Amino acid sequence: MFEGGSLDTKQIHFPLLVTMLIAMMLIHEFGHVVASFNFGLKPRFLGLGIYMFQPIIFTDTSDAWELKRGQRVVSDMAGIYFQLILGAVLSAWMLFFGVNLTLLIVSVINIAAIVLNLDPFLRSDGYWAVTDYIGINNAHEKTFSYVKNLMFRKILRKETNFQMPKLKPAARKFFIGYSFLYTFSIAFFTSLGVLYLFAVLKSSALNKNIDLMKSAYSQGNFADLGAAFTGLVIGQLVPLLFLGLIIIRIVKYMIKTIKKR
Repeated sequence: MFEGGSLDTKQIHFPLLVTMLIAMMLIHEFGHVVASFNFGLKPRFLGLGIYMFQPIIFTDTSDAWELKRGQRVVSDMAGIYFQLILGAVLSAWMLFFGVNLTLLIVSVINIAAIVLNLDPFLRSDGYWAVTDYIGINNAHEKTFSYVKNLMFRKILRKETNFQMPKLKPAARKFFIGYSFLYTFSIAFFTSLGVLYLFAVLKSSALNKNIDLMKSAYSQGNFADLGAAFTGLVIGQLVPLLFLGLIIIRIVKYMIKTIKKR
């Protein structure tokens, strides 16, 4: 499986890997479908989309707002529940029939997907579960507006047009805590992204790929030129573009929210 400390890709069955990853996404969405039918709702459709620069499969369960709050939370988490079942099946299979590298990779990706879906700050299942638990919509905008309002009143001594959502005491405390955590996470990861951008721009790998491209071009070696260009795009330019777009979007959102007074 590992030769000389590196991954032996020859043991990876790529058609099976792709098939199982697609199946994993379908199983996740099937969980939402089952939960919806269980509560008497019929999902509108199953579709394909792009989220965070990656392809996703999604189920339109917009009618879930007709359900009770607890039922909505169950529906939100149903996909993760089905992924946990998938993880248990994969683990049992490898336990009885031996570790298979392809299945191991699927298992790791499945666990990573579960963790990401539990993230309450991205617009994933964890976020929708938090939104439904609190009982408000547009949680991102309202939580950030709450912190902004607090800063305006306490620091700048200015009033805003923010109105605290009408919540029960427990949900209100949860909302306040979530507001600060969400705002902190935005500030933290934005700062981290900016630092990473500078690190990539100053990295030796970036300069090395550029030098390799210049050298290959001057020698007419288009094979090395293509390899260096591919390394530059995948290793530096794509992450830079990805982080840059995210940072720009966050900054624009923060400016827009601050202007709403």
